[in-house]
Amino acid sequence: MPRAFTFLTRKRLRGATPRSRLAETTQEKNMAEQNMNQGGSTGSTTGTSGTTGTSGTSGSSSSASSAAQDKLESSRTHARRAAEDLKTAATSMAGDYADKATQVWEDARVRVRTLQEDGEDYVRENPMKAVCTALGIGFVLGLIFRR
Repeated sequence: MPRAFTFLTRKRLRGATPRSRLAETTQEKNMAEQNMNQGGSTGSTTGTSGTTGTSGTSGSSSSASSAAQDKLESSRTHARRAAEDLKTAATSMAGDYADKATQVWEDARVRVRTLQEDGEDYVRENPMKAVCTALGIGFVLGLIFRR
C-alpha cells in the first residue's frame, strides 16, 4: 500500500469507529486496486450475456495507455534524478561533517597535550607547591568519601 494512501487514510479516519475504519479502508484499497488494474487493460470485452465490460475504442485506449506509460516513465526518471541528487547532497554533507569532526578531534588532542605539558612544567618549576596541593586535595577527598 502506498505511503501517501496510508497517511491520508489515517488522517481522515481518526474520528471514525474501528469497524467503520476497517470498512472504509478496505473499500478504498479495493478502489485503488481496481484503478491500477484498469490502467493496464485496453479494448472492450463482452461476456456471455452480451453486455459490454470496459468501454472505449482500442485506438483511444491505446493512445491513453501510451500517454500513461509516457507519464509513468517521466515520473520514474524524475524520481531517479531526485534520488541521485539527494544521495549526492547527503554524501557531500556527510563528508563535510566527517572533516569537521576530524578537525575538532585533532584540536581536542592538541589541547589535552598542551594542558598535560603545562602541568608537567608547573610541577618541575614548583615541586613544593605541587606536593602540598596534592596533599590538600587528597585530604579533602578523603573527608568527603569517608562519610
